[in-house]
Amino acid sequence: MLLRPRVEVSADDPEMEMQMNAISQAIIEVQNKRQASTDFVTLYHFIYQMCLNDLGPDLYANTGDLIVTHLQEKVCAEVIELPQTEFLAGILNQYHDHLIVSQWISHLFTFVDSTLVRLEMDPEEHLLTTFQLSYDLFRQHVLGNDHIKEHLTSFMLATVNADREGDTIDWLTFKKVCQMLITCGIESRGFYEEVFETPFLEQTAKFFRDQSESFIKDNTASDYVKKVNESLNEEEERALRFLDDATRAKLSNVLHEQLIAPHMETVVNMDTGVEFMVRNNHLDQLRDLYKLLAFLPEGKDVFTTALKKFIRDAGQEFTNPETDFEPIKYIESIVALRNQFKLILVEACNSDLGVQKTLQYDFKHIINLHERVAEYLCQYFDQAIKANPKEAADINAKTIQGGIDVFCFINDKDVFEKYYRQYLSKRLLAGKETLNEDDVEKTVVNLFKLECGSSYVDKFEAMFRDIAKSAILMGNFPKWVTAEEERELREAEGRLVIESMITAVEKQEEEEKLKAVENEAAKEGEKNGAPVDSKIEDTPDSKTDDKPDPNTGDTTEPKEDGDIAEKAVAISEANPKEKDIDIYVKVVNTTHWPLTDTRDERAKITLPPDAERAMMLYMKYYVASHESRHVDLWHNFGTADVIAFFCPPADDEIGFTVASKLLVVTTHMMCILDRFNYRDEIKYEELLLDTKLPEQMLKRALFSMTSKKSQRILARKAAGRVLGIGDSFSINNEFVNTCKNYRVRVANMLPKGATEKLHDDKKKDADPAKQDAAHWAKVDRPYEVDAAAVRIMKARKTMSHQELIAEITQVLANRFVPTPVMIKRRLEDLLYREFLARDEADMNLYHYVA
Repeated sequence: MLLRPRVEVSADDPEMEMQMNAISQAIIEVQNKRQASTDFVTLYHFIYQMCLNDLGPDLYANTGDLIVTHLQEKVCAEVIELPQTEFLAGILNQYHDHLIVSQWISHLFTFVDSTLVRLEMDPEEHLLTTFQLSYDLFRQHVLGNDHIKEHLTSFMLATVNADREGDTIDWLTFKKVCQMLITCGIESRGFYEEVFETPFLEQTAKFFRDQSESFIKDNTASDYVKKVNESLNEEEERALRFLDDATRAKLSNVLHEQLIAPHMETVVNMDTGVEFMVRNNHLDQLRDLYKLLAFLPEGKDVFTTALKKFIRDAGQEFTNPETDFEPIKYIESIVALRNQFKLILVEACNSDLGVQKTLQYDFKHIINLHERVAEYLCQYFDQAIKANPKEAADINAKTIQGGIDVFCFINDKDVFEKYYRQYLSKRLLAGKETLNEDDVEKTVVNLFKLECGSSYVDKFEAMFRDIAKSAILMGNFPKWVTAEEERELREAEGRLVIESMITAVEKQEEEEKLKAVENEAAKEGEKNGAPVDSKIEDTPDSKTDDKPDPNTGDTTEPKEDGDIAEKAVAISEANPKEKDIDIYVKVVNTTHWPLTDTRDERAKITLPPDAERAMMLYMKYYVASHESRHVDLWHNFGTADVIAFFCPPADDEIGFTVASKLLVVTTHMMCILDRFNYRDEIKYEELLLDTKLPEQMLKRALFSMTSKKSQRILARKAAGRVLGIGDSFSINNEFVNTCKNYRVRVANMLPKGATEKLHDDKKKDADPAKQDAAHWAKVDRPYEVDAAAVRIMKARKTMSHQELIAEITQVLANRFVPTPVMIKRRLEDLLYREFLARDEADMNLYHYVA
């Protein structure tokens, strides 16, 4: 191959100068919207030859000079002469014409861009392509002209103001002008921000600052929110029409800072602000206000603070000593407030986690302000569970769920557990014989289990198991009674047969003795020569005993098998078992049930004979199948259905009528009412002696049946103001009640002076178990802390002091919240008892001692 040496050519070379002039002439012709005199291929070949001869930089510089000359001499002059109404459209037309020329030059200079700009480009100089160069020169010499730039900015702002005032504008042209400013900046938004964005945002801030001041002066909170939202929506629509995304984001921030930020606290604290909206349940207004404030980071805090203030104020009303709340109404008020704010959280705050967490903290605070909230909540559940679920299933479910919501917030869950066991035991003992899986009792306990774990409801579930076992026992009881009767009947028949055989043998022996006496008498007569009479009188030893039989009362001895059967039936009827009374016994374990072992509650009282026989029969049945168990009767938990007959006066000739009522009473009341089967009027001392009831329980039962007019079964002749010695009682024949089955409720409080201790009916309860529930729960807490600490240390072996305190607090959170002081004291006690030991090198480190 033959290689020719390269010939150096300068820009002064006639051929190169001719090519340069041709290219320049073609560019000028195109700029003036004329056809180039030289064809495109020839021009491209000229550019190629010049680049091969290293004249590319000269060509690149010459082209830039041509563009600058055209822009300064022609384009700027035409733009400056444009009228105001056509300024934006005119400058946009000049830009489009320049864009066409730039594209033609870019195609022509493709080889220059690929060689000079991309291959030989100095990174420090950052050389532009010819297309970018034309954009940059247009920005510098046309848009950057002081006169043109000033007019462009003012005309664009005026156009925006006209649109805000409702005038019609050419928004499509305006959008293209904005795009032109961004494009001419090439890879930077600086020029666009300088010419339009910054002045636009400043003008917008001033406009809406003045607007917000006028809004806040003349409108309520809801009206202010509506007008602000209208302004935001209008500005958002305007921005979507002709602004780019980055400018829209900045515009949104400016709007929020001017319309919302300065007046956030003013709006929420207005008379028509958050408190007014919450009290009147204006969820739509709350939702709009929350959405408006949520645009700012501190807006949610301001909104949440207003809600917190309302909750705290409501809590102060609930815990105000001067406010007289009944337990049920107190919990209902808390539940209503909780449900209201749950609805606000979902409907107005879009279930925001931050707001939810804050509201939960404040609810927990106000709920635990009342020291008896656990007891009140148990009473609330008791009333809800006793409601008929078939008639109002939805209402009852909502009521129970409301109680569960409150339960989640109380700190003293251990106190609640003791109170709830008391109420649960009364419902189970007086309620259904069996519980289904979907029963409301088990449903509530399952909800407790979800919240606090399975260990929290162990005793509740054990109580359910006792009720189920009792149902099984009662199901087998009638079969056992029948078998027992048959066995006793067979034994009675056997005894009668044996007695009959013994009687026959004794009679035969007496006859033999009598014949022997007659024979001896005959022999003596013959010996003495006296006449012998065949009939002799009965001696005292031979006389028949005519006393009635102790079992049958019959003086005739049974001679046949039929007589024996009749005697057996008579004995069976003379000893009735369960036929006189129907009983249902529930056997429970004292380990799980809240049965206080006191002398009064386990006292031996005098039951009616039928009830006594029935209970003894069941005791015999139970002991027969559970030989190693000891059974006690707890009469204070029993109930009885008693048929009572009243004789109210009538207007007819007879003078009275007989009215029967089925009374559902306690076992103690049954014992008292049974005494009136034998006497019309009984004194207090006689009732105390006959029933053997402890005096306090006797007074409570009598007070329950004599105090309220609606359940005044007994009439009392009082010896004094206080029920007690000297009083006498009789059946109140004027007792009237429309219910066929009437439950006589036990009075919650004894009358003042009825016991040695005086009770305040608003602060104390006569039931000692209720009084001691909270006390014993707090007594058990140190032992629970000890158990938790030992379990944790047994698993971890070694822990620091702070870690152990945090772990114990977390473990016991489902029962109560132990204080650090309590935990520290219990740890010291465990150290003393050598369950734990301190590290010799680090005193804050504990070791488990096996």
